[in-house]
Order: sequence, then structure tokens, then C-alpha cells
Amino acid sequence: MDPMDIRHAWILWINRDERGFSSSGAYHDPRTGDDVLLRVEDLVMEFPVGRTGLKVSEICLGTMTFGSMADEATSLRILDKAFDAGIDFLDAAEVYPVPPDPKWAGRTEEIVGMAIAEIPRDRVVLSTKKKFPLTDPGNPVGEVRKSLEQSLKRLGTDYIDVYMLHRPDDKTPQEETLRGFEDLIRSGKVRHIGNSNFSAAQVREADNVVSSLEAALAAAPRDARSGAPRPRAPRPGADFADAIASGGA
Repeated sequence: MDPMDIRHAWILWINRDERGFSSSGAYHDPRTGDDVLLRVEDLVMEFPVGRTGLKVSEICLGTMTFGSMADEATSLRILDKAFDAGIDFLDAAEVYPVPPDPKWAGRTEEIVGMAIAEIPRDRVVLSTKKKFPLTDPGNPVGEVRKSLEQSLKRLGTDYIDVYMLHRPDDKTPQEETLRGFEDLIRSGKVRHIGNSNFSAAQVREADNVVSSLEAALAAAPRDARSGAPRPRAPRPGADFADAIASGGA
């Protein structure tokens, strides 16, 4: 079976055995009408994410039920199976698991942290999300930084590969939010940023904000000693535009 065929199919079921989930299942081929057995390994390929330089498995494992509908033991078995199958892209969020409840918010990140502690960190592309709207709209930079530090602690890592806004915040200007994320990129604790639940128009707005910030940086005074332009900051919103370019918005 051509792994690309999965784009035209529905996964119908995943087998269970006495050890938990197995890495086999079935898909329905709409061209033939047949239910075809397959392995998850057959579906996993790596592809680049926009112009970020990241390469990830085509399948990203969402973890929003880990710690609620899937208990800790089941969640860890699922993660182990995913790693064995070659899936290296994980998605979490500080508010997970669902349904949202303060009594267990952050539990998903803790479980993911347990799993990635058992493998080399560079084997996993780790994504997690900052909840929005902000609880302290008067201090977006401080709140974003605080949330990141808490996520890093729960995940047991010193950096996040992709840190995302979970949803738009209509009460906080995008420029303020992106300045907060720029600070995280400068710190080395975040490699790339992204968005979740943003419309294409909102992504374009973010990219326009970044272009304005870049123009201001380009017009800044030159270094007093060398006369050379001051180093330009990383584009904190570049990955928003890349998401459109790669079809991931």
C-alpha cells in the first residue's frame, strides 16, 4: 500500500491486546470500497514544516485526553507505541487534559514529560500551547513567560520546539503578544512559534505586525563601536506565515 493513500482514507479502528494498543488498524479505501489492514509504520513519513527547518513525522500525536479519559498507564503505552512506529511529533497544551478542569490542568504535560524522559530529547519534536485569552491582559509578556516556565517544568525539558497560541485573544493586541514570544525565542527556550484555531486572516495580521517590527529594527541606530547594523531579532511571527505556506494554518 502506498502510504500516501491514507490521505484519501478513514482510519476505522485500532486493535487492542492484553498489553494495550497495537500498532495496526484498518482504513477504508473509497476507490475500491475495501477495508484494508495496515500498520501505523506504513503511514509515517517525515516532511518539512514551512521554512522553519523542522522535519516532523506526517502523523502528529495529539495528547489532549492523557490524564483524563486515558489514565497515566494507558497514555504511556500509547506514547511508547507511537515512538516505536516512528511518530516523533507530539502536541500538548497547558490546559490539557480535556474536558478542561483546574483540578487536572497540566497533567497531560506531566505524562508527556515522563515519556520523553526515557528517550533522547532530540528524537522528539515537542509542541505545546499557551492558553488564551490571557488572565492578565495588562502584562502579556510576563504571563506568557510564566506559562512557558510552568510548561517546561511539567515536561521536564529546557526548551519547546513549537510553542503556540491556543486561540486568538481579541482583548490583547497581537504586537504585544508577539513581543512576548520574541523574548522566549531570544532566551533559547522556544525554537519556533505557531498558532492554533487562528483564521487565515488572523495569521496574515500577525505577519503584518512582524513586518512592522522588522522595519523598526532595520531603522534602529547602528552599533556605536563598529558602525554595523545591530543584529536583527528573530522573526517572532515568521512561523505564522510559514503555516500558510505549508498549508498548516
